[in-house]
Amino acid sequence: MEDHTGELELSVEAPTIAALFTGALALLAREVSQAPRRPGTVRSLDLRSNGYDDLLVALIDEAAFLLEREGFVAHAVAVDEVSPGRLRGTLLGVLDPEARQLVKAATYHDLAVERSGGGWRARIVLDV
Repeated sequence: MEDHTGELELSVEAPTIAALFTGALALLAREVSQAPRRPGTVRSLDLRSNGYDDLLVALIDEAAFLLEREGFVAHAVAVDEVSPGRLRGTLLGVLDPEARQLVKAATYHDLAVERSGGGWRARIVLDV
């Protein structure tokens, strides 16, 4: 994770694309909330896009929206379906009224989601 003025860059590596999405949420959750990461609150998720990079932006934007609206801190996603055009599953998280609204939006600046060796890696810059 790298901080810049007005930006936060997340870098994630994982063995599967589903684990990559969960890893991105876990990094973001660590930045906004000190609440314990325990099972408890869930939200359904059904995102459509034009590729894995767009899905990552949509996922981060959805997490930021739920945090702002409900105080819901998503820290993982249980994936039912994932393809370059769709991510469907359940967001796992906690309600934390103390969580700070850090992310305004995910950006496309330096966005990358790609295969790396036997797994996946992503880089996304967030507007904070």
